[in-house]
Amino acid sequence: MFVEVGIPMERSENALVVPNRAIRRESEGIAVYVAENRVVARRPVETGISTETEVEIVNGISPDDDVIVFANKDLRDGIKISKADKYQP
Repeated sequence: MFVEVGIPMERSENALVVPNRAIRRESEGIAVYVAENRVVARRPVETGISTETEVEIVNGISPDDDVIVFANKDLRDGIKISKADKYQP
């Protein structure tokens, strides 16, 4: 008989986290895209601890930023968008 146990090895208090699918690994580095006045803005970010579903953002965005979570691969800086509902994990 076998049992799989997960033991947290790291922990961040008051961490800013985003869903993994919001992270873009590009040739210019790691970034997220945010909606600013219905225009897409690319934000380079520094990541920290990650889980299967979320990534800690250490630097690059603030808690007030509207991070774009669901988007196709053609998302790019400067395109106009319509604002969708807020993501609820």
